[in-house]
Amino acid sequence: MSSSCAYLPKTRPDRKSLKFSAVTVRGVFTLILTILGTIKSSFKARRELALENLALRHQVGVLTRTDRHPRLGACDRGLWVVLCRHWSAWRGALAIVQPATVLRWHREGFRRFWTRAVFGATAALPSIARSSA
Repeated sequence: MSSSCAYLPKTRPDRKSLKFSAVTVRGVFTLILTILGTIKSSFKARRELALENLALRHQVGVLTRTDRHPRLGACDRGLWVVLCRHWSAWRGALAIVQPATVLRWHREGFRRFWTRAVFGATAALPSIARSSA
């Protein structure tokens, strides 16, 4: 009587069939992350998802309209400043610029606003009249 099991193969598999390629592992890892992201998204509020979608679509739009380096204009910067103010999780969706850059834009805009409010539309410091003493 033979002591081998009927459901086990008689030959050993070769080493090549046991190795996983990096592409296969990366694909499985991406699939797992996508599934986990979908599960996480199901618990978010509708407003959060809409803002995240807006942020991601904006970044895709910026990347498709530029050749090599994304150039952000005043409207693009303004959008991120508004998202920064009204959405607490804005840093998680930011991929094309650093979060510190958005905060710097916010500070610069605040500074420009108050400079214009105090000194007028010219935003220049008032000249001091020389006294004839």
